[in-house]
Amino acid sequence: MDIIIANSNNVQKRIQKYLGCRSTVINPPCDTDKFTWKHPEGFFLSIARLDPLKRVDMVVRAFQKLPDQKLVVISGGKEFKNIMQLADGYDNIKVLGWVEEATLQELLSTCLATIYIPKDEDFGMSSVESMASGKPVIGIAEGGLLETIIDGTTGILLPEYELSVDLLCQTVSTFSEETAISMKDVCEERAAFFAKDIFLQKMKKIVMKAGDN
Repeated sequence: MDIIIANSNNVQKRIQKYLGCRSTVINPPCDTDKFTWKHPEGFFLSIARLDPLKRVDMVVRAFQKLPDQKLVVISGGKEFKNIMQLADGYDNIKVLGWVEEATLQELLSTCLATIYIPKDEDFGMSSVESMASGKPVIGIAEGGLLETIIDGTTGILLPEYELSVDLLCQTVSTFSEETAISMKDVCEERAAFFAKDIFLQKMKKIVMKAGDN
């Protein structure tokens, strides 16, 4: 290969560590124009793939202890059956599975915030889509989320070494609608850094440079 492109600084470090190769970081594109903000309707949203690495089970366990807080879980994966069992009997937790794109956009536009706590995420497009909808992210301070979410500004990054169901409960229960709305504009501004046009400009530049060589 003449050029290696990594989708985040996190992946760039892995390429250097395991392959001993240099790479250029170009973040993947988000079609930010298709996401819109609407007034929050009082529920938190999880859009992560239902895989053990995404730790959606921990999110659901937190809401088991928060009957006054609502959670909607969308997406699918190997953990779907487990997540359904965890949510069974809890009226405040809805598991919808895979949904149409229009439904995803509607849920993002009307949620209070998204919750996304994956282990060492490569990049994390879910966070960018949330911010493009003007919605903050309750995330984890590791992996690609350190490159997308601005802690205290476009969301809250929980310390990886302190992550627990109880910490999630505390964070969710103190996250108000006023806080979410106050983050709207800066979330949208942050998401713009990962827009499709910027991705295409960076890709064109590096391809043209390679052609000159």
